[in-house]
Amino acid sequence: MITKKYQIFLKVARLGSISNAAKALGQTQSSVTQALHALEGELHLTLFDRSRTGVTLTAQGKALLPYVEAVEESENRLLSYAADLAAKKQTVLRIGTFTSVAVNWLPELFQKYKAVEPGIRFEMKDIGYNNIEEILKEEDLDFCFVSLPLSQDIKCIPLYDDPLMAVVSKEHPWANKPSCPLTAFETEPVISLIEELNQDARSVWTTHHIHPNIQYVTKDDYAMLAMVEKGLGICIVPKLLLQDTSKEVIALPLNPPSYRTIGLAFPPGKEASQATLQFVSFIKQEIKVLES
Repeated sequence: MITKKYQIFLKVARLGSISNAAKALGQTQSSVTQALHALEGELHLTLFDRSRTGVTLTAQGKALLPYVEAVEESENRLLSYAADLAAKKQTVLRIGTFTSVAVNWLPELFQKYKAVEPGIRFEMKDIGYNNIEEILKEEDLDFCFVSLPLSQDIKCIPLYDDPLMAVVSKEHPWANKPSCPLTAFETEPVISLIEELNQDARSVWTTHHIHPNIQYVTKDDYAMLAMVEKGLGICIVPKLLLQDTSKEVIALPLNPPSYRTIGLAFPPGKEASQATLQFVSFIKQEIKVLES
């Protein structure tokens, strides 16, 4: 890509010989000589002193040399970056996720990352919360967003402690309270996710020996919120899920406070690619903003 005359200038300057430069470039000696004369004519400079033993740079040639070398260096950087972009055209990151992360985190993460790494393509798979270990072993995924903890056999990175919230209707007696006691879930009608998707609420109830008064069961988070909005009962959801809902409900901190830890999990026995490691590093930096 660099102008051929500049390339010839550099080769002659480095080899100190027009004939040797011609051989190195695969050109005739006369074509190299003509190119040098043309360059000197364009620049109105005398670049080389010719002698029987070869050629040497003139004072003007020596002054010009670093500028031509800078052009060569810039081109090399450009070609290297272009090669990286071309290689990344085929790079696909396959990510397992669940609803709240897919809706509230990933669109912005993808947008920001694509701005600096346009060659990456993303594929998302909704994996929910259940049988994560099996999914990581069986599915062709680079990593998953998960609710921790998982089996010790799975490599995990904790990212963010997401508060779990009690959700009540605007007309509910608890709507104006500062928090909702866990004991309320033993007396109030409770709306719950199906067993295999209800890991977070079930963990809270088990830890605090709560026997929830479950009256409605669904597999959809937003259906659960819609039922709360209609006053059918109360539920527990992560705070992150509530960032993208149009439902007119009230979210209250649990008493005592409870959290789920969102993390990343990696397939056992599979070495993470460089593209995976770079995106994971980017995610960790972005999540720090949420924690601050």
